[in-house]
Amino acid sequence: MWNKAILDQSKDFVIKTSIAHITGAEDEGFGLLWGLQDLNNYFSFNVTAGGHYRINQETDGEWTDLVEWTESPQIVSNNSSYVMTIEKVGETMRFSCNDALLHALPFERFHGNQVGFSIWGQQTIGVDWLLVTQD
Repeated sequence: MWNKAILDQSKDFVIKTSIAHITGAEDEGFGLLWGLQDLNNYFSFNVTAGGHYRINQETDGEWTDLVEWTESPQIVSNNSSYVMTIEKVGETMRFSCNDALLHALPFERFHGNQVGFSIWGQQTIGVDWLLVTQD
């Protein structure tokens, strides 16, 4: 699920959500999509209920892990809510969960102007809110 969110890529921005794992697979990802053009061109930041995160992109249908699945104590299991944040500051993208910085990467230009959610495998998630802001 996604919707248009036009951001000026030359400026800083924040994409932030509160998302919860309700039931299902604890080793499958769920999270945020951004810079989405279509299902063959997007970026994603996913967590698992088992305490891992991954950052990847798909370009012309080719999958690339920018950060492979990595365990983090900031991502707790037990069906908790997660506050996931993607923040562009200058030429750096910062990825946080529950206000703890997980990773930083160089900024890459978007494929498209949509932001949304991803869910993998057999699981149920709940989204409390989504906030997209730009300075």
